[in-house]
Amino acid sequence: MEAHKGQKVNPIKDIEDVFRLLNFLEEWNERNYLLALFGMCTGLRIGDILALKVADVTDVKLDKKGKKIGVSKDWIRVIEEKRDYDREVFLSDVIKGAIENYTQDKPGEEFLFKSGKRKKFNRPIQTRQAGRIIKGAAEKVGIKENVATHSLRKTFARHIYDEEENKTYALELIRKILGHKTIEVTRRYIGIDKEEEVKAITKFTNKLKKRKRD
Repeated sequence: MEAHKGQKVNPIKDIEDVFRLLNFLEEWNERNYLLALFGMCTGLRIGDILALKVADVTDVKLDKKGKKIGVSKDWIRVIEEKRDYDREVFLSDVIKGAIENYTQDKPGEEFLFKSGKRKKFNRPIQTRQAGRIIKGAAEKVGIKENVATHSLRKTFARHIYDEEENKTYALELIRKILGHKTIEVTRRYIGIDKEEEVKAITKFTNKLKKRKRD
């Protein structure tokens, strides 16, 4: 299930928890694994992810034997439902490989995250079903945070922040990618407070202070 209204949904801050969740999903169900990976690698909202069709993320090309194969795009265009905003989204090699493995022999008009296997029923899984998948998997691998589908988007943002040494730049980058109006919204979104930000910025700028001079 998704988190109840008013209940705080958290990013998965510990990278080892992220690994455990993805490993579990990869072994359990290829579609569900791609769903979680897609959210963590793009930061898209769940509604925008579930609306995607195979043709939105792949191009049809011919292999050496002349067989048609689906090759993942490097960039995709998504009209974000919440903001009615046309956004260009980068697909990294990690998500591209998963897309190509999953979409082989799937027609372009088929929803990427189709509900069920019957060919005549072409509809995506519902948001609530996606929520049950992610929350259930998180509980099975022992993640203690309150996890829902929106946690995927928050996890994407949190780990970009963690990887970037220049925290001021990281916050502005995340704000721009996610479409937040203010840095304060972004700060709350990824689960950091001002004290944590000051500590991180000080750690980085102290390295500049200690630099060697000719």
